[in-house]
Amino acid sequence: MYDHGSTNGSDAASGGIAVLPNPILLINQRGMVLDASQGAAGMLRVPREELLQGGWLRFLEDAPSITNQIADAAARGITAFDFEAERRGPDGLRFAFDCVSLPDRSGHFSVTLTEGARERHLPAAYRGTYDRFLEKVDGARAEGFWMLDASHGTVTWSDNPFDLLRDGEKEAVISEEHARTRFHQEDRPKLIEAVSGCLERGEPVNFHARLVRQEGAIRHVVVRGQKNGDGTKIFGVFTDLTDEINADMVARETADRLSLVQEASKHGVWDWHIGREQMYCSDHMKRTLGLDLRGNGMPVSKIMDTIHPDDVDRYREKLRACLIHGDPVNVEVRVRVPHSHVEWVEIKAALGRGPNGQPMRIVGTVADITPRRRTETDLRTAQAEAEDASNAKSEFVATVSHELRTPLNGIIGMLELLSQGNLTTEQQPLADTAADSARGLLAILDDLLDLSKLGADRLELSPETFDPAELARGVTRLFGPAAGKQHVSLTFEAGQNLPHAVSTDRGRLRQIISNLVGNAVKFTRDGTVTVSMMSETAADGRHMLRCRVTDTGIGIDGETLNTLFEPYSQGRSSFAEFGGTGLGLAICKRLAERMGGEIGVDSTQGQGSTFWFTVAYEPATPASRSVPGSEACAAPADVPVPPAPTVDRPARLAAETAPTSGHDPAPAASGAAPEKTTAAAGSAPAAAPGPAPEGTHRGHLLIAEDNHVNQRAITAMVSRLGYSYDIVPDGAEAVEAARKGGYDAVLMDVQMPRIDGVMATRLIREEERDTGAHVPIIAITAHAMRGTREEYLAAGMSDFLPKPISVKALAVTLQKFASRAESDGEEEKSTAFAAHSA
Repeated sequence: MYDHGSTNGSDAASGGIAVLPNPILLINQRGMVLDASQGAAGMLRVPREELLQGGWLRFLEDAPSITNQIADAAARGITAFDFEAERRGPDGLRFAFDCVSLPDRSGHFSVTLTEGARERHLPAAYRGTYDRFLEKVDGARAEGFWMLDASHGTVTWSDNPFDLLRDGEKEAVISEEHARTRFHQEDRPKLIEAVSGCLERGEPVNFHARLVRQEGAIRHVVVRGQKNGDGTKIFGVFTDLTDEINADMVARETADRLSLVQEASKHGVWDWHIGREQMYCSDHMKRTLGLDLRGNGMPVSKIMDTIHPDDVDRYREKLRACLIHGDPVNVEVRVRVPHSHVEWVEIKAALGRGPNGQPMRIVGTVADITPRRRTETDLRTAQAEAEDASNAKSEFVATVSHELRTPLNGIIGMLELLSQGNLTTEQQPLADTAADSARGLLAILDDLLDLSKLGADRLELSPETFDPAELARGVTRLFGPAAGKQHVSLTFEAGQNLPHAVSTDRGRLRQIISNLVGNAVKFTRDGTVTVSMMSETAADGRHMLRCRVTDTGIGIDGETLNTLFEPYSQGRSSFAEFGGTGLGLAICKRLAERMGGEIGVDSTQGQGSTFWFTVAYEPATPASRSVPGSEACAAPADVPVPPAPTVDRPARLAAETAPTSGHDPAPAASGAAPEKTTAAAGSAPAAAPGPAPEGTHRGHLLIAEDNHVNQRAITAMVSRLGYSYDIVPDGAEAVEAARKGGYDAVLMDVQMPRIDGVMATRLIREEERDTGAHVPIIAITAHAMRGTREEYLAAGMSDFLPKPISVKALAVTLQKFASRAESDGEEEKSTAFAAHSA
């Protein structure tokens, strides 16, 4: 920078560039030197005073040509040009001259000299000053020049500081006070102290300050300077470090953020440049792996040694897949960290590629997952214990059910035989009541089995295609007589969008509807019960059946509503007087959820209730179409109620017509005869063969049964149906008897001593392969659970009858497999599987 007020060499010399070690000349359009730095004099090896006298060109070769070039540039208004020249003399040094016009003085140029090793040619007196100055201004990074004239209190700035401040009004000279106001208020004392130290003690100016733009933005600069010879002026430079400082702040902020993220997430960071023996490990990773080495560069082998030997190969495979295919690494491995709780870590990593796509590095994280793995282990242990307990409970319920079904088989069988005898008018109602009570107890056993299987998540659904409207109509017809007895109008309404065919578990859907309808009828007197069904689409796109059962009964209070769907809630509710175990609604809730839906209730005490539920279904193709509509099933009060049937109902059907929950229908009273349906909704019930006329012989049977009461019951049944029999007490004797032959069918109890019924069946079938014979084997069992049919058929059995055995089911099954009497031409299907699957 030079003094804009100078007009001659001597004045220019006082401007301040004289002390500069930089090789700078100020010339006019005739090539005369207006000012020269000591650096320029030293480089040209010419005393500065001689340069100022205008004779500098005489030290250069081809001086006239250079003079003409300078004059031509001034005349044409060229702003920048350069030339090279060689110094006359023994050393023959060659220099490059870069000339730039001065924007505020026409025809004047600033000339910068360049020579490859100029510092070697500086006079010794200036060499130290030059080196120190280069060190202070940090090379050629100056963003602007400044000069302070303390004697006049003025400051001269080059254009660059004004550009840094975005100040469009650039002034040649400003006051010292005005210049000071452009610095941040907190930095002004530091500025004053630095200037005073330089003027009074000759200390170089060197401090960091902030320039403040008019809009408030901050520019960070380093201010450097030195005092000139007369001691009243300081010449210096600004170096703008804003971008570097901001980048450094961002880097520090990023590093701090990364450190905080690592601490918050408990993740250590690692970075491995492929092929190197060392990798970067963050401090948190070192703590996680128990590494006590200094620094963050860790040997790769040291890291690998921390991984459990049994997991090393798996980890290497993940790394290999990352390198070859670019697959991200996500693996959990065990580690060996002495004196630490860390046992498991999760390693995640991604591949970094170079400009050409080649693998360059792998960057990843390490997290201590020991607490999570321990929790998972504890949860698995707890889950296994819970499953064991649930299985034990289920096995207990199944065992108790089996043990209770065995005596119930004798009770119900004997009561049926008794009811078909010649009883007096006083004895018949007593026998019917005892039979209904036994069936009610059987229904409770079925509910307990269902609840146990649902609780253990062992209930299997069996989807089949059917018409949902026909199924609902069948349920309303079933409860029609009971509704008529209580002067209740029972109506079914089908929605217009209800499909004619759906695929879902028909038996379980019927079980839910039957339970809700039975409850509604039981708790309604002289009112209405309406069953409605429609189709809807769930939010996730699934097809849903929505069913509502609305009654005008007694309603439910708020306290009871809170526990209505809990098991055994009947005992705690205000409806205990109506009877039941409180299991039905709990089973309905779990069945609806198991079938992909839900269940709920809206009720007002004294006004009635609306129970609703949804189940998911799949659309299906109907076998035949029927017109949906509404169907009234009310029975007039004055219509005589037919007497109760004297033959059995299948176990599941009995459970559905007489549920036992806290808000379930009570067992049908003696004299109430619900309409019967077969497995196909809406079809007419199959007629069962009745007792054989005296002297009729329909076939010869082998009965394998170890329980004496059941022996008496089943032999009495088959005798009444016109069959002769042989009876054996275990499976081993059954095999021996079957080997002799002569039987039209075998009634095989499943659980017997020595050899059970399943093994006996397998042995009989094995021998039949050699003889070519085949005798129908019908299982009789108290295990009436889903899955038993497949097991028995796989063993070679032809059919099975669940205990308690009914005369009707036994008659139909025997007629199918063992009857020698003439058939009516239509093959009867055993009701055992149909009743069981319902």
